[in-house]
Formats: sequence, structure tokens, C-alpha cells
Amino acid sequence: MLAKSRLDRHVALSLTLKLWVRFDTGPDEEGRLILAWTNLGALLEGSFKTLLAVYLEDYRRSARPIRRHGKVIDPDEATLDGLLTFLRAEVWSPTSAANWGPWAQRVQQRRNAVHAFRERDLGTFAEFYGDVVTYDEFLQNMELGLPYPS
Repeated sequence: MLAKSRLDRHVALSLTLKLWVRFDTGPDEEGRLILAWTNLGALLEGSFKTLLAVYLEDYRRSARPIRRHGKVIDPDEATLDGLLTFLRAEVWSPTSAANWGPWAQRVQQRRNAVHAFRERDLGTFAEFYGDVVTYDEFLQNMELGLPYPS
């Protein structure tokens, strides 16, 4: 799964986070905020998938793998919601779930503002910047659980 993944695009998306560091306001501010959350949400989803791809055999043996229409699916086919549910139930300790779960769910909900037809809470750029810092903390924590090749 990792061999076919596009981690290069994940890196490119990471580099685009700097696009949202603009402090002027204007008619495009809400649009920029929606795209900023979409950027962060895509990175979060990719990080979850990367973690589960590294431990793919463990994932496949888990008691509650992610399912779509009753069929077990691999992490690369899962939605952010399915990934988050799985991580809470099977991977994270209760403390980690309490720390990362609400944050990830907030990013997910704000990312969904890209479906702009209905009203959704966008938060603020200050909240977005805070959540980028939290994403960095999440990545550092996740890195501790990844094996390094010898």
C-alpha cells in the first residue's frame, strides 16, 4: 500500500500550508479559510492512512476493521470518518482518543465546509493556525510509533 501511495503529494500539500498565512481581510477571506481547512483535513486523512498502511497486517487482523457496505476495506479506501472511528476504537489509548479525537473531528467538520451550499462553522484563521500547530504535535507523536528501517 505504501509503495502505491502518493506521499509526494502529501509533502506538496504540506508545503502549501504557507498559502494560508495571509493576514489581510477581504471578500475572499471565507473562501481562503475553507480551502485552508480542506488542506489541513486532507493532510490529516493522509497521515491516518499512512499510519495504518505501515501497520496494514495488524489493521487487517483487528477486531473492527473499517467496512463499506459490509465489506472490509483497506485504509486507503476509507473516509476520514471511518479512519477516525477505527483509530479511536482500535489504536489510540483512552487518553490519546480524548486528546486527538475531538481535535481531528473539528478539523473534519471544518474541512467539510468545502461543501459550501449549506451553513457550516468555519472557525477563524486563529483557530486554523492553532490546529496546524496541533497537527505538528500529532505528527511528532505519530512518528514515535513508526518503525524505522534498519
